[in-house]
Amino acid sequence: MALLEPFMVKCVLGNTDLELSPDSGESFLVKDIQIYNPASDYVTLTIDKVTVGYFRVGGTLGSHLPFLNARSEHSHDWKTSTTAAGDQTSFAGLLNAGATEVAAKMIGGLSANTLYRRVGNLAKAPMQGMKTILGLLAEKGIFKGYPVACGQTFKITGAKQSGAIQLVFYERYDEEDIKKDMPNGSDAKEYFFMNYGNAGANINKDGDTLIDTPKSPAQFPDFPFGKVVDPRKEVTIHGVCASDFAPKENDGTNYCYTKYLKFIRGRKTLFDEDLNGLLLWANFATALGNMDMVGEGQSIIGNYSDVDMKMPLFFPTPLVYGPGEELNIYITTVKGGTGQNIAVDEHEIALIETVKLTE
Repeated sequence: MALLEPFMVKCVLGNTDLELSPDSGESFLVKDIQIYNPASDYVTLTIDKVTVGYFRVGGTLGSHLPFLNARSEHSHDWKTSTTAAGDQTSFAGLLNAGATEVAAKMIGGLSANTLYRRVGNLAKAPMQGMKTILGLLAEKGIFKGYPVACGQTFKITGAKQSGAIQLVFYERYDEEDIKKDMPNGSDAKEYFFMNYGNAGANINKDGDTLIDTPKSPAQFPDFPFGKVVDPRKEVTIHGVCASDFAPKENDGTNYCYTKYLKFIRGRKTLFDEDLNGLLLWANFATALGNMDMVGEGQSIIGNYSDVDMKMPLFFPTPLVYGPGEELNIYITTVKGGTGQNIAVDEHEIALIETVKLTE
């Protein structure tokens, strides 16, 4: 290949879809995408009229294509001392992280010897060292770029609005170097995609719930969300993105939170001889600071988003499925009292998949 430019960018601000088209004599390979302040929580990528990608870029569980935060802002808990209760004339001192009373005082309304959780706004933490999900998967050799041949147009929809930013990183090649049938192209026989799925309704129960409702567009296979592998296709599951979760409504009496994510192939529970599955434990019967607890529990799975920065779980040996084969995925939750709802966007998972078309 004749690589003409190894680093090119296309940036669109505001209420316009990003479109990228090679001029005569050249072709492009899209390497990465970043989205800020999109109109919707998901964007669709197309080459000409063929859907080649679909990504979550907002919502409770966070964006998979974020601009990477640099500034570190965060909130802290406040602990009042035992010396005085607050009212309009007396003050309760604050304790620092070493449990020493500090000079700063708070006026009125505070109780002595009380822990006030997450006072102030909780802002985004810095993301140094992180990449977008595309950047991470390119590093692992799973994502090979989106090829845009001469005469084609790459387009992002779902993001444009006032204040939105869309940014694409790409390489520029000679016209003959990039073809439509390369991996992830409009005529490709092999492509990567993020396969989003949920249970189709709120979860508020003690036990297992089948994740059987695909969120990704109909142009992509539904498997394993309620369907078997389509004829003449082979699906490889490289890993999974998910967040342990407890809703902000959990009040200590009525609560619901995640505990496990279970993969069942046939009658066999994968990865765990105890039949529990993969730990996804958000053991918060009471939510802290009146906020959803996303990725704050104990889990071996992360979402790799700007909300839950933990790494996805990559299987040492990818799971490979052929035509007619099935895989059932269950999420296990814990309920207390009358429970609380965990909405579809709050328990959504994303499978990192490669699809091959077989003859």
